Amino acid sequence: MVSGAARNKKQRKNQAAQGVAEFKKTLLTALKEVSINGSAELIVAMERAIVQHDLEYYTNSATMKGSLNNALSELEEETCHR
Repeated sequence: MVSGAARNKKQRKNQAAQGVAEFKKTLLTALKEVSINGSAELIVAMERAIVQHDLEYYTNSATMKGSLNNALSELEEETCHR
């Protein structure tokens, strides 16, 4: 018999996996659009989405978090200069 805590942990993992799968599906669609359009704004937006996703799901140290936050700041500066 599976305990309530184990069942909740499995549900959280499944939800996280579904979130990642949905992000990848959205990313694929957007990448196809960028490949057709070639717009610099779309390219920067894609990069921002990828970095934000990595920040939310894969950050495992303060150094990595700082690096990704710096990348987001640089992307924001790029957006402001356009």
